Amino acid sequence: MTRRGTANTNTHLRGLGEDFGLYRQRLIWILPVLVLLFGLAISGMLWKFAYDSVDHSAQEYFKFRVHDIMDKTLVRVSVYEQALQGGRGLFESSSPVTREQFSSYVNSLDLNNTYPGILGMGYATVIMPNQLIQHQNQIRAEGFPQYAVKPAGIRPMYTSIIYLEPFDWRNQRAFGYDMFSEPVRRQAMELARDSGQATLSGRVFLVQENGQAVQSGFLIYLPVYQPGHSQDSPIQRQSRLMGWIYAPFRMGDFVQGIYGDRSDENDIQFYDGTTLSPDHLMYELNKGGPASPRFVARRLLRIANHDWTVQVSSLPRMEARFNYYQPVWLGMSGVMISLLIALVLWQEMNGRKRASNLALQLNGELLDSREALQAENEFVSSILQLAGPIILVIDAHGSIISFNRTAEEFTGYTLEEVREPFFWSRFFLPDKREKIEARFRSVLKRNLTENLEESWINRDGEPRLFHWSLSVSTAIPRHTHYLVAIGHDISERRIAENKLIENEQILIKILDLSPISVRIATEGGKKVVFCNQSYLNLIHSRTGLGKDPTAYYQRSEDYEAILDEVRRGKTIINREVNLKTPTGLTVTALASYMSFNYHGENAILGWFYDITDKKEKEQLIWNYANYDSLTNLPNRRLFYDRLAQELKRSDRTRESLALLFVDLDHFKEINDTLGHTKGDMVLIEAARRIRQCIRDTDTLARWGGDEFTVILPSYLSANNIDRICRNILIKLGAVYTLGNGEFGHISASIGVTLYPHDANNLHQLLQYADQAMYSVKSTGRNGFGYFKPLMQEDADKKRQLSEDLREALHTHQLQLHFQPVYDIRLKKIVKAEALLRWYHPEKGLISPSVFIPLAEETGMIKEIGECVCQNAILALQRWQANTGQHLQVIVNRSIVEFDRALTYPWLQQLKDSGLPARSLVLEIKEESLTTKNLAPWEELAQFRKLGIEISVGNFVTGYPTLAQMNPLEVDCLRIDQSFVHDIVHNPIIQALTESLLGIAHRLGISSIAEGIESKEQGRGAARLGMHADAGVLLLSCHSRRPV
Repeated sequence: MTRRGTANTNTHLRGLGEDFGLYRQRLIWILPVLVLLFGLAISGMLWKFAYDSVDHSAQEYFKFRVHDIMDKTLVRVSVYEQALQGGRGLFESSSPVTREQFSSYVNSLDLNNTYPGILGMGYATVIMPNQLIQHQNQIRAEGFPQYAVKPAGIRPMYTSIIYLEPFDWRNQRAFGYDMFSEPVRRQAMELARDSGQATLSGRVFLVQENGQAVQSGFLIYLPVYQPGHSQDSPIQRQSRLMGWIYAPFRMGDFVQGIYGDRSDENDIQFYDGTTLSPDHLMYELNKGGPASPRFVARRLLRIANHDWTVQVSSLPRMEARFNYYQPVWLGMSGVMISLLIALVLWQEMNGRKRASNLALQLNGELLDSREALQAENEFVSSILQLAGPIILVIDAHGSIISFNRTAEEFTGYTLEEVREPFFWSRFFLPDKREKIEARFRSVLKRNLTENLEESWINRDGEPRLFHWSLSVSTAIPRHTHYLVAIGHDISERRIAENKLIENEQILIKILDLSPISVRIATEGGKKVVFCNQSYLNLIHSRTGLGKDPTAYYQRSEDYEAILDEVRRGKTIINREVNLKTPTGLTVTALASYMSFNYHGENAILGWFYDITDKKEKEQLIWNYANYDSLTNLPNRRLFYDRLAQELKRSDRTRESLALLFVDLDHFKEINDTLGHTKGDMVLIEAARRIRQCIRDTDTLARWGGDEFTVILPSYLSANNIDRICRNILIKLGAVYTLGNGEFGHISASIGVTLYPHDANNLHQLLQYADQAMYSVKSTGRNGFGYFKPLMQEDADKKRQLSEDLREALHTHQLQLHFQPVYDIRLKKIVKAEALLRWYHPEKGLISPSVFIPLAEETGMIKEIGECVCQNAILALQRWQANTGQHLQVIVNRSIVEFDRALTYPWLQQLKDSGLPARSLVLEIKEESLTTKNLAPWEELAQFRKLGIEISVGNFVTGYPTLAQMNPLEVDCLRIDQSFVHDIVHNPIIQALTESLLGIAHRLGISSIAEGIESKEQGRGAARLGMHADAGVLLLSCHSRRPV
């Protein structure tokens, strides 16, 4: 029973063992597979995470590049606009602007360095057809004999580029070009004219191109208006336009001038408008990119009233910044590691039992077998033999007892050859051997561990540098000490390190020559450990090492904020900072900062680009654009901005605001009599005097010409405004000492409007102040007045009438009537006076006393006068053809129509008609004789030399006028009907008239009585010696002719 029970038990245990073995066999396969699958899953997740991280970084960088491209383009164009605004400010403050003044302004901008990509800056003036010949002659007289407006041809309006700087060979090709004749340019010029804003043109090819390396181009236009006039509506802007200041660009030069050293990372395509087609492609930077780039972005760029579409694509150089291979290697490494772990686990589980049995068996044998110990030693020795570094074991006598294969291969000796005591010292350089042997003894004696670098020499005498690790090992059974020396060949590494040091020295030299200032600071950015010469030049210091950079910032808190951002891992690119030098100068720089490892220490790299000169030029341009160069007051542009801000503040605080519009009375007379230099002195002094009458918080601006504006915020009461206006009138009315014994006298008319009482927006406020000022002028000047709603009604009527008059001129509502002039002596009609009448389709007949002043104010009088003369000449031709008689026609002209800059088509028509020149009589009003401007009289004198007679109409004031009149310039006086009506019953008038006519007749000047309404008046005129008379008594108006 016992044996059977034991057998059963053994059988049962054997069965359990077999079941366990089967389970273990399955586990040996299942567990490694599970580990492998888990490892592969982790590897896949790591690959996906790494790939998404790299791709996200690439996308963010690409977005940054796109934003940077858009931002740089907008900023650059805005800078160009500022330069143009400065040019417009020059025209508004200095009229007229000479070629030298314009050239001086453009040269001060230093375009090539400050505004790379711009071809220049120019000015195109407006020329009407009747001014063309005179304009071309004027420019030719300036030293350009071949000048002509091009292209040739007849057009309703001409423009011409008269100024263009730099005036080099390329830009000279555009001199005289009429940009308005080309549709794309004209569209931009019209939009700029009507909006008053800078406008960018569509895609064009510049006339500066010479056929080589032709690029697409564009232009930016900024309109220039006549100073001193409102430009609140497109109609006003059109009527006051003088020309355009503009800048031309070649697209390739423009793009290259914007983008920096990373321009090769992206393919950038600029399209005109919103259509992406070859016909609209303006420029492509970095052509030849991949057909399917990784990243593509399209952006609509609204720039200066024009649309560009910009398409940005990534190039391989940008994508190479991001290691897309890293996720692949990470995934592959994960797979390999997973396989290795699964294999090791399988080997471990599969071989554990056999290894355990083998270990027990070997352990039992090795306990009593010396052979086993020898085998173990040999095993260890074989490992040492296969080791990479040189391994030496030296006993206390200096003999090598172990010499691995690496040592044999390098030295060329075997272990048997090097067993001699201290034979190994021969491998060191001769001058090092004694020192090395002493060090050996010291290490062995003191049981030290040391590291050193020394060269070893092989059998052929070739040295190699090794890093040696020395340690002492003790054999326990005998307590014997051995020196173990392990040597790693570091020759290549040392060469690489030396090369790195050499490259670092070269880099330092390059940085010293670089215009970019570089600084490296450690200890949290508080200690400078490196800086180049450019940085020292930037801060005006001889040394910067060891110093805290904070001391060189104008505001230390700015640098602290920068350090805080960098510590959080942010890289700062091109931030504008203000530095200060030890001498107190301010330096402006674009600064970039990043954190990096510098010789094992965390440091902050900063690099700086000095933009002080650029900022000063930008400030100069800003001043040109926003301040009047003569008075140094804010100009109209800055005034608009100040007024807009004050209106917003008024809305917030609910405090009222007053606007004064100040116009200097009789200022034109000072310009005409004393010259523009004295006039400028008056303007400067007037600005100073007005400033004395207002608070520091008030804004005084020069509106243009002889007009100023004053903003009075929070004026509290109307009494304060009245006091300020009275003080201004008193100050401005005082005498002006102008030097050389010359003095000036002016007064002022001030219009006042209140916000929000009178108007609820900026333009209304200005318009109403202007109306109030003109109301003061119309009632005698030298005063001030507030806006009243009735003024706006009158202004609306006047504006509507002005528009009706413009339409009337082109729809033949104006008609020419001819009133006869009867010669009392010859008893016949010898002349006719051309009378212009306006038959309005709704308002009926409108008096010339209403629409003629309006035409003079709006500038339409020149066109009307031209048409009247042309129709009068046609009537003379028809009368001569029908009657065979020669008559004279008197045409009333305004003195403002005679300008030496104009040409007169009617004059050529008179020459071509075959009529005698004396057939036409030009009549001006008596009050025109009081003008101090001699230019119109010089022009009339030229007409008189041609045989055209000159007459003075509405003659009434008498002796003062005769005293100013040159008898050689006037042929006839037309006595005003107010005198004629009284010559019968008023003896004083009779005597005065008789005396005046006697003087006139002795001077050879004939006379005509106006407005004879009775036979009695006619006899009275004849008795006083008048040569002829004209009036309703004789004959009503004959012959209507539409104008």
